[in-house]
Amino acid sequence: MNVIPAASYSRYSTNMQDQSSIDNQQRKSDERAVSESARINKHYSDAAISGSILPAFRPGCSEMLKDALDGKFKMLFIESLDRLSRDPMHLEQLIRVLEFNEIIIIGVSDGYDSRLKTCKITRGIRGLINQVYIDDVREKTTRTMEGIALLGASAGGRTYGYTSVSSNDGKRKYKVIDPEKATIVVRIFERYAGGSTPFQIADELNAEGIPSPRGGTWARSAIYGDKRAGVGILNNPLYIGEEIWNRSTWKKDPESGKRRRFENPREEWIIHNKPELRIINEDLWNRVQERLNHCSERGQPISKALQARNSKGGRKARHLLSGIMKCGDCGGNLVIVDRYRYGCSTHKERGPHVCPNAIKVPKQQAEATLLEGVKSALLDDKKLLDEFIKEVKKQAKAAARAGAGSAETAKDALSRLEKKLSNFWDAMGEFGSSETLKKKIATAEAEKSRLEDQLALSDPADTTDLTIPSPEELRSHYRRLIDDLEGTLGRSSTQARELLKQIFKEVTVLPDASGKHLEAQCQITLVAGAGFEPTTFGL
Repeated sequence: MNVIPAASYSRYSTNMQDQSSIDNQQRKSDERAVSESARINKHYSDAAISGSILPAFRPGCSEMLKDALDGKFKMLFIESLDRLSRDPMHLEQLIRVLEFNEIIIIGVSDGYDSRLKTCKITRGIRGLINQVYIDDVREKTTRTMEGIALLGASAGGRTYGYTSVSSNDGKRKYKVIDPEKATIVVRIFERYAGGSTPFQIADELNAEGIPSPRGGTWARSAIYGDKRAGVGILNNPLYIGEEIWNRSTWKKDPESGKRRRFENPREEWIIHNKPELRIINEDLWNRVQERLNHCSERGQPISKALQARNSKGGRKARHLLSGIMKCGDCGGNLVIVDRYRYGCSTHKERGPHVCPNAIKVPKQQAEATLLEGVKSALLDDKKLLDEFIKEVKKQAKAAARAGAGSAETAKDALSRLEKKLSNFWDAMGEFGSSETLKKKIATAEAEKSRLEDQLALSDPADTTDLTIPSPEELRSHYRRLIDDLEGTLGRSSTQARELLKQIFKEVTVLPDASGKHLEAQCQITLVAGAGFEPTTFGL
């Protein structure tokens, strides 16, 4: 008897559970595998990860899917469908991918079996139940938190400068001032009111080794924050004794799986005035707010254009190498620091005491130098040219087949339309003319004319005797594309940046031995598993 190579996937959602949950799921899968004449060669799992998270963002699930596509197993055991995902759309997509690759899916506890004709109905119902469950949990959690907030207790969330204490019965927690951290809060407000920038303040705190709210180093964003959202040290109204709950809602983007923050209407806010939580006096708060209203993070007046841009939530990175080059000192991303140069984001946001690398890489020169390396690699590797020619032929043949199919479809549609027109004319002859019948005939005649034009323009010879450019013509076109690589990539900077991230295994920028010139060290990888030797060149 042939033994079916199999795998299992297990998951539990919260820190309230432990490894035993995974162990129990795997044990049940092993037991079921015996009755299916299967052997589980690998157990995949994700611990303390919600089923609403995209499968691609769960390490165990992502690895399982990759191995499934590589044909490493033919049967997958799960406790139930909600282990794969609690989102009906994500669940359906994941199962379709697995079943397309001929993976049999067995739900040990819920009875799901992808071999059954009723499997689609089963997973549709299960997916709906899972979604209702998530919505119900979310609603109950929000209702509980709202009740706690209305009582004036802490409904979650930490604010720098405060700690929490339990009520006498231990059922609720209340915020209280942390004297040591409150001193830092006052210092930040006074320094900003006195003319210092958030960058200078962050650098001072980092130089003294004072931990940030999250325990690491300070960034200017933690100090400046966002006035609209009421976050950041300088914009948080809790420091004047005004506690606000339900100011915003977090929603998951269905495409990326990432959570995004949305502001709630002011009438939905729950506001408590708590003078016992005041850290900043009224005069200091007002001086800081006045400066925030008129100055940017660097202490300079904000232009109307910049205010408008910030009000829309900023804009995505547009520069070709943003996030691709790395700082040789701290490993942080190099990002645009002014109109013409890249610089270390860590140095820019957290100051020289966190990263001393103040290098500035000329934007135009860096892009030209790196792309020149890609051009050389693309032109020197004959296998890549062969792949290009092969892909062009493949696409041309696919287009021809699509054109042939389109012509056949048009012929069928025209035949049906002619029959319909014949019926219309017969009806007119038998029952007489009417406005409705005239309109239907006119519409049908117009569609017939369009289909006839479409067929007249299509050349059957193009689909049966496909003409593909000669290899020499394709080589010439390939070289033109590479020579104008900047223009080719410039058509979509977002796609180009993602492509370059795959090509450049690593681009590290650091001063050379003399300290006067910049060097970039990188390794170019054009296809998976193959690459070029690490290269060092000047910038």
